[in-house]
Amino acid sequence: MKKITSLLLLVLLLQTSSAFSAEAKTAKGVHCLFIGHSFFIPVARRFPEFAKQAGVTEHTQQGVFSGGKSGAPGSLWANEKKKAEILAFLKTGKVELLGMTYYNEDNSSIEDYKTWIDEALKHNPKTEFFIGLPWGTNGAGREVDEYVAAGNKFHETVYAITIVKLRKMYPNNKIRFTYYGQASSELKKRFESGKLPELKQLMGTKDAIYRDRLGHANAMLLDLAAVVWLSALYEVDIDKAELKLDYQADLKAIAKEILANEKRVQEASAASTR
Repeated sequence: MKKITSLLLLVLLLQTSSAFSAEAKTAKGVHCLFIGHSFFIPVARRFPEFAKQAGVTEHTQQGVFSGGKSGAPGSLWANEKKKAEILAFLKTGKVELLGMTYYNEDNSSIEDYKTWIDEALKHNPKTEFFIGLPWGTNGAGREVDEYVAAGNKFHETVYAITIVKLRKMYPNNKIRFTYYGQASSELKKRFESGKLPELKQLMGTKDAIYRDRLGHANAMLLDLAAVVWLSALYEVDIDKAELKLDYQADLKAIAKEILANEKRVQEASAASTR
């Protein structure tokens, strides 16, 4: 009798554990359209694999790429060919999340974002939006303290003058946001402190953070940014996600630091407006 009771308890425990595990892994994805430049779209291209590993179901996506300044929201609207390509996706009414990035104030203003948001809402009033801030250029050549400080200021400024205002303008639609670009300064900081032994140099080879002097990303930077996107887009618990990250560096831990800084910036902004 005791053996039967023990077996029943074991079965119940396994079923309960399995249920909790499934609950932790399951998140329903949406159909996304990502539009932007080479510090944004390559992260988007890496994202589906991580979403799948994290247990996100039904995630699908499309993308429109345009390099440099031409990938900013305002520039894409002004480019008739790219605009038509993006509108063709939006007009299907199937886009559930529109993701955009940033270049500079001249073509990434509130009005530039608003133009695309209004257009998307014409075709699907329930559309969600994502604005992701990239890393600064020339990461390999800049002093690490200056690079970190400039990135933090950039983050805080854009959040306060753009994201907060857009959220007030569109209270019925989620506007998701993250400074995934902090992945660049975090990796650079660790490299220069000798904490990324698997990377031999900052720039130029496959085992470097950057492909070139401008700052185009190699695999580790793209992967870290994509992990940050998991939380920003689908609120995935990074700790529980079973991700295949074949690095000596603990990218999950770095991603959690980036997300904690995101929370700090948003809380500080909210406190300053009370």
